[in-house]
Amino acid sequence: VLETGDSVILITAYDFLDNSAFGKSLAEKIYRLKLKLGKKSAEIWTGGTVTAGYGGMLLLKGIKLRRLCLFNKMAVSNDQP
Repeated sequence: VLETGDSVILITAYDFLDNSAFGKSLAEKIYRLKLKLGKKSAEIWTGGTVTAGYGGMLLLKGIKLRRLCLFNKMAVSNDQP
């Protein structure tokens, strides 16, 4: 967890986040920290992909999401060795 002037940021190394019980617990954790520390905003930075439903759920809670995606699909050409 990183605390800045007006926000609190939860930095994760998960490669996939969705609207599951685990994803909801992360959102709840950062939301509670935002309230406890009296910050104006909360963010989750993750190292992987995020489903649209999860991103939408975060927006509804007022939590920003930054995807630091390290694993994108790459097109593979047949003419490459």
